[in-house]
Amino acid sequence: MPSGPMRWFNRIACDRRRPRPLVSAEDLVRVVRGLRHGFVNDLQVLRGWFELGRTERASAHLDLVTSRIEAEAALGRLDLPDLEAVLLVAKERAASEGVHVSLGTAVYVDPVHAAAVAAAEDRFSGKWCAEDGGEKTAGTGPVGPPGTGAEDLAAAVSAVLGVVTREAAAKGVSELRVEVGPPGGGYPEVVVRLPARAAPPPEAVEAALASAGFSLCRQPREGSVGIAYPGGEEGEEVELVVTVR
Repeated sequence: MPSGPMRWFNRIACDRRRPRPLVSAEDLVRVVRGLRHGFVNDLQVLRGWFELGRTERASAHLDLVTSRIEAEAALGRLDLPDLEAVLLVAKERAASEGVHVSLGTAVYVDPVHAAAVAAAEDRFSGKWCAEDGGEKTAGTGPVGPPGTGAEDLAAAVSAVLGVVTREAAAKGVSELRVEVGPPGGGYPEVVVRLPARAAPPPEAVEAALASAGFSLCRQPREGSVGIAYPGGEEGEEVELVVTVR
């Protein structure tokens, strides 16, 4: 189901001057431990099926493991290391709360997103965008040093997935899907697919973004992070979209 209207955010100036690490050494160690545990578990499952003579079940499980590894390996080919690290850490944290997050890539074009971007670009004429750190900031050019858009996307995704995971765990949802890919405009985009009942309210998402150093924009500019909140009925699957200009 299409997501709702896009809202745009920028990193506040004071947060950009004192950047926060997206992942810590402890986070990465937990990820490695989780991967090691999962690998050993898969080997034990395969060994069990082979010992029982159930080669067809062993083959099916091997296909499942292979497809999972290939899907996650595809993230590396997008050349977004900050985002990849954040997603792996988010997956490990979600697992500790009983929520399995499957990662993959997709070429995704959302008509609502495309229309929002087109409208923003039509209006974009160097006007100030947001009250970054309490001061109006000119909107002519990238936010911070060149190339920081991908880092901002990763920081926003980390904050959003934290809220989504907590909401899913509280609602008894055990499966989420996260897909990464460039939409039609060429901007990196992350799509979280989840049941409508597990979708966090916008105020919870925006509170998490504020804690991560983001403020709401009146006018998006290069480097702005966009969030399209999902809307849907009970029982439907919805999409929460996070992208960057």
